[in-house]
Amino acid sequence: MLNDLWQLVVQFAEFLWPFRIVSQWERALYLVNGRVVTPWRVAGFFKTQGGQELRPGLYLVFPYFVTVHQVAISWDYVDSGRLDLTLKTGQALSCEAVAKMRVTDLYKAYINFHDYELDRKAMLRAAISETLVEADAERFESGRRGRLLGTSL
Repeated sequence: MLNDLWQLVVQFAEFLWPFRIVSQWERALYLVNGRVVTPWRVAGFFKTQGGQELRPGLYLVFPYFVTVHQVAISWDYVDSGRLDLTLKTGQALSCEAVAKMRVTDLYKAYINFHDYELDRKAMLRAAISETLVEADAERFESGRRGRLLGTSL
């Protein structure tokens, strides 16, 4: 009970805090009333990629009107989960893969995907499915399974 009250107080104070910190492993977008803009202090002094991506630093926000959407740009591992596929020869194949991914274009990651953390798993599953369904059945024999995908994705 006391712990829940303390969390509520901390979240409220964080909400009213007028600054957002963008760490060195993150990039951010500055949103005013839901539109991506370049803050005047950034536009005047720094060259930003695409004119909208914010570098690490401290940015002023106004609750309800201005937000800073932060995304980590460091490499991260994504697990596809179990995939049950039917090959073009009619054989069944079960597999699981782990891929190393990172954000290269923050604006596209924010605009094109509703929830990037969830959608990148779906992108990995789709790429694996497309590649494996069209692959030759000889590649799945027990002696040739190592490094099945390699860099073909």
